[in-house]
Amino acid sequence: MGKLSPAPTITTAQPPVVTLAQVSLACSGTTASDVVHRKHSIKNTTGYTVPKGTIVRWTSNDKGTGSLTLNADLANNASVDVIEPGQTNGYSCTAYFSPGTPDFVVKSITHNGGTATIVVENANPWTNAGASVAKVESYKCVSSLVNGIDVPVPAIPKGGSVTVTASIATADYLQATANANGAVSESNKNNNTTKSNEYLNHCVPR
Repeated sequence: MGKLSPAPTITTAQPPVVTLAQVSLACSGTTASDVVHRKHSIKNTTGYTVPKGTIVRWTSNDKGTGSLTLNADLANNASVDVIEPGQTNGYSCTAYFSPGTPDFVVKSITHNGGTATIVVENANPWTNAGASVAKVESYKCVSSLVNGIDVPVPAIPKGGSVTVTASIATADYLQATANANGAVSESNKNNNTTKSNEYLNHCVPR
């Protein structure tokens, strides 16, 4: 009888562990003299404006937790207070928010002869953006598409920008769209497209 082969070893791939980023905010709790309200003051110390709609979460050392949704932009060094009823003997607290996904913005598109220069920014100051693709198109003033090409865009650090160039025959104006294929998840897709100055200078009636 032939020798039996050992049973094959089956390795099951484990899903990657996703760690959600957190950005800390300053938080001060109620003093021991305040026995009527539970108040914590949360201050933006990030150096940037925290946008409206951001969910800010807090935790206190006396086991309190909670969250609030900003109903307006929170400027750097500005504070928002959370007041709750209930007696307390004083406590300290910490606060944070999740910075979300990148935000691609085409800051400018210019051309010199047959070369277009595109500046793409990652407007999220807390999250890095992976490599993406920008679409560059040339148009006639009547919004007739003449030509279009895809341009690789390297990874952009948080709050940073990159400049890329592409060869494309110009028409009346150029238009660039960042993250054109949507390969990178982002927080705001409404600010991805920009036209060159020729659109306003030559195509918009005055």
